[in-house]
Amino acid sequence: MKGKYRILLKLLILFSLTTTLNPQTNLETPIPSLEFRNKPLTDVLLAMGEIGGLSILPDETVTGNITYRFTETSLNRLMALLSQEYGLFFDLSSQGTISVSRVKILYKAESNLLTFKANQVDVSIILKKLSCSIRKTILFDPMPEEQINLYSQNVTPARFLSILLTRFPDYKLIEDPDYFYIKKIPETEEANKREEEISTAISREESEDSYTINLERGDLFTILDELFKAGEREYALLYKSSSSLQNLEYRNRSFDEMLSLLLIQSGGDYTVSGGTYFIYEINRQDILKRFKLTEYIQLEYLSAEDIPGLLPSALSSTSFYKIDKNRNGIILSGSMEETLPVKNHILALDVPPSDRKYYPFTLNYLEPSSFIALLPKRLTSPPPLITPEGNSFLSLLTPNQYEELTTLKAALDIPCKTTILTFRYLKAGEFLKSIPPPFTSHDFVSTGNESSVYFKGSDERWHHLRSIIDVLDTPKPQVRYKLLIIQYQKSHGLNHEISLSANLEQPESETAFLGTIGNILSLDFDILATFGYLFSINLDASINSNKANVLADTTLFGLSGESIRFQNSSTYRYQELEVGEDGEVKSTGVTQEISTGLFMDITGWVSGDDMITMEISSTLSKKGTAANSTESSLPPTSERLINTHIRTPSGEPIIIGGLMQTEQNISREKTPFLGDIPLLGLLFQKNKVTEENTELVIYIVPYLDQGERSNFDPIEEIDRIYTEFFPTNAIVPQEEYL
Repeated sequence: MKGKYRILLKLLILFSLTTTLNPQTNLETPIPSLEFRNKPLTDVLLAMGEIGGLSILPDETVTGNITYRFTETSLNRLMALLSQEYGLFFDLSSQGTISVSRVKILYKAESNLLTFKANQVDVSIILKKLSCSIRKTILFDPMPEEQINLYSQNVTPARFLSILLTRFPDYKLIEDPDYFYIKKIPETEEANKREEEISTAISREESEDSYTINLERGDLFTILDELFKAGEREYALLYKSSSSLQNLEYRNRSFDEMLSLLLIQSGGDYTVSGGTYFIYEINRQDILKRFKLTEYIQLEYLSAEDIPGLLPSALSSTSFYKIDKNRNGIILSGSMEETLPVKNHILALDVPPSDRKYYPFTLNYLEPSSFIALLPKRLTSPPPLITPEGNSFLSLLTPNQYEELTTLKAALDIPCKTTILTFRYLKAGEFLKSIPPPFTSHDFVSTGNESSVYFKGSDERWHHLRSIIDVLDTPKPQVRYKLLIIQYQKSHGLNHEISLSANLEQPESETAFLGTIGNILSLDFDILATFGYLFSINLDASINSNKANVLADTTLFGLSGESIRFQNSSTYRYQELEVGEDGEVKSTGVTQEISTGLFMDITGWVSGDDMITMEISSTLSKKGTAANSTESSLPPTSERLINTHIRTPSGEPIIIGGLMQTEQNISREKTPFLGDIPLLGLLFQKNKVTEENTELVIYIVPYLDQGERSNFDPIEEIDRIYTEFFPTNAIVPQEEYL
């Protein structure tokens, strides 16, 4: 509601920019229908000024909140309504400024007569404004903080003050030609006599613990003190100032009832805690809420949303009712005099029309709720009643409305053709998440099977849908990944072009050729075709000399857009231990584990030009030595991580390097027999520390898999490789490989 209120003020400010500054014209400026709920009265007045283009200046007497609903009216009419409802006085100056106050003073200096009006104004404010109007000093002792209503016409200032002080008998008026002085009467024998009157005015029937009070006038604090003395109870008074109570006559009341009656008149309440009564002030509006009635009117024939437009302006601007849209009712809140006119007006309108009756309707194809949602509002007020069968409903209509609804039923309640749409490769769930236009989710119903859905529509829309599905319902491309992982010693893995020390001549036979690359031919990865003969010879030599180890040689398959994972790891499990209070090591029953090795994730997808884009994440982890030698301690791990994003044609190799590690090996050499002698054997031992640098290189060749496979013949493959690299009677020059 706060946000709505701020937006409303902004709209009013924007609207004020279009108004003129002529006061006479702006008073007739139309004001749209506005509603304020528990908003400061000063803010409402400022909003009115923004609409009329006027300066509205409320004084200190304009306080409190307002709950009001304005229908479309003029600014002049709105000021009249606020003046009547909230006791405000509007004074329009010739400069277009409007002063707003709850006090209005008309003083004629030549006759020394004044007319004074005040609505719920503090006494001290009344005296200040009177002093300003008559231009004469008025001195006064601290007055009770009490708001009063006052009306005097054609009286002198002295007479006016005398009338005012009749409300406060503890004060007297001292008149001087230059000033007035309102002085508080000190406590005298007369004041003591008044206390005695209050004491005798309160009586108690001890047998029934009931109290009676009969007092014409008295001070609140004194009355409370005498009441609690009679009731022999303790109290703490949290009031700021006392007030005068009049015409108190209550008989045979309990103590709490008597106290409540006194506090209602003075604007207070109480709470009992630990046997002590704590008395404090509250807002007078909160007291009036106790006496407001709440009543619910269930509408039978009218719509609750239509009620504001059906009420006359004198009733629609009140805040005594609230609309209940969900149950089609009206909530009345207020006194009987406030709510009775609204209640009588609504009951007079909420009657069945003489020409309307209930007509039954049965639907053949649509559900009643779906059909009713398509009807215009004039045919659904009051809402139709759906029968328990589920395909019928009753509607209160006139004969003309019945004919109109029958016509709509014939046009809307028609069969809808349903066809099963079967997919070859798509899934029903994926299709329903991204339905192609111009179709919507209302055209399809799930069959519970991932390979089909129900389609509701005409033959033309069905043929159009089929043409779209023929394009979309195709298999995803499949990517085949040739993967080779080699661990090189001393970082020789990245040197793919190593020169030979002598010219390469054609081998004397295929047997010699096969012996040169024998280790390579045993791999599934086609190294010869991918990197050439020279790289193959070098790799074969590294494998023979244990400078290179093949860690993985495999082929992975994955659909376009989906991820695949390769893992070559070892898992170590450790049991968690704890030390008890007795110092004994016990098992907690919790087992922890760590995994080390090579972890690789590949996500590849095929674009329209058959290019393959890959996201590759590879991690190489290694277990270290734990600082604690116990079996339950977790050792540290070291990790090497590479993430890359690359795009390549089908069949082009990808090389990932940089996963390097340094390992330290400690070996001990000793002289036989002598090195085993305790202590003395240390002279015949020698520790040797060596460091070994290793690099992990990953070779990937992605292929767009078309589903075609040829039978692999090893002999034919060897002949192909030999013929490709060593043609008949040809000598291969050295420069070709450098």
